This record gives sequence, C-alpha cells and structure tokens, in this order.
Amino acid sequence: MALALELVRRGYITLSPECFIMKGDGPKSQAQELSRRRPGWTGLGKMTFDSSRCLDYLETLPQVDRSRLGCIGHSLGAKEVLFAMAFEPRLRVGIFNEGGIGLRMSNWTDPWYLSEAMKRHIPEMENHQVLALIAPRPFLVMGGDNADGAASWLFVKEARSVYDLLGGRDRIGLYNHRAGHSFPQKARQVAYEWLDYWLEFNCRQVMSSFPTTSQESGGYGPILRYDRDRSR
Repeated sequence: MALALELVRRGYITLSPECFIMKGDGPKSQAQELSRRRPGWTGLGKMTFDSSRCLDYLETLPQVDRSRLGCIGHSLGAKEVLFAMAFEPRLRVGIFNEGGIGLRMSNWTDPWYLSEAMKRHIPEMENHQVLALIAPRPFLVMGGDNADGAASWLFVKEARSVYDLLGGRDRIGLYNHRAGHSFPQKARQVAYEWLDYWLEFNCRQVMSSFPTTSQESGGYGPILRYDRDRSR
C-alpha cells in the first residue's frame, strides 16, 4: 500500500509515522514496556499522543498550511485516525478504513490498544461516543465487509445525531468497498476525493503548477498517513 506516495503525487505533503508497537520485539513487548515506563497509559493513548507530536512537527515546516491538516489510515492506522481526530482539534478531516469502528468489531481490547480493562465498560462505552467528539469535522468510515461494512452504519448513525446538532450532517459518511480487509484503488480514489473536497484542495491545479525541475513548492495541505496492517 502506498497511500503517502499517491497523495504526494496529488500534491500533498505527507508524514507517515511508524507506530511504536512496530519497534523492538513487537506489540506485546512494546505494550509491556509502555506499562513499565508509563503506568496507567494505554497503547492507544500513546498513539494519540504521538499523533499530536507529529502535528507539532508539521507546524514547524514553512511549506505546510496548518489550517488544512488531515489524516488517513487503514486497519491499525484507522484506529489511530479515530482517536487522533477525536482528541486533536488541529486535524480538519479524517478517513478510517477497516479499523473496526465498534469495540467488539476488532481487537480494541488487546494490550497495545485499550487493554483488557476496557471490556468491563462495553457496551456502556462505545466508539460512537468517540465519533461524536469529532463532530462537525468531516470523517469518512470505509470498510470491505471484514472489520467494517454494513454493521458500521449503527455507529455512524448514532454519531450523526451530534453532527446534525452542529449543522454537519453531510460531513460524516460510510463507504463499503466490499473488498475485505484491504484498501483497493477504487476506495482510495474515493478517500482522496473526500480529502480534496473538505481540505479545499485542487489537485489538478497543484499538479499543473509543479516545476519541471527539482525545486521547493509550498503551501499544500499535509496529511498524516497510517497504513500498517499488523495487529489490526
């Protein structure tokens, strides 16, 4: 998968952070190390903190338009996108593909996400509440009838009531590409058009203005990209 490369070719500036659970001996050992170093932290909490630090960095770059920040992610990356959007107001638009929007639709209670401790709070606490925190900013849930699909509509529908209150009914949506736990080209095109529209980004105009030789070009909307599939 080459989301960042494809977005760069559209004219975006991208940052593709490596999730901390990909380091060392993998998710379980990284979750244990986090618990030792930061008692009380969840893995997803660290991922959300790391997302904010990525935005801090992007805002130091003169070529970045800090008013047009967005994020896109697949699987594990989709989970990061959901919580980054909910707790980071600087993000203007998000795309969530095959992350399992419901807490019982994927492995949210694994030790590197919300941990076993979350189980006792389900279903009183669910991710439609997290979705509601994003309103009224644009958010697109995408699925392939694996982690997400028709069952995801209940979560979108519940969050939509908050979007309605804030005048943003058209800013949350669900797209089922029916391609399993993947992010096929047709679905990626839908995602990129969602970003272009809500970030007011004219892909064709930017591409036609690119210099023919290697020079710096600035002012384009940056995108945080998460597309790692490990540990879903």
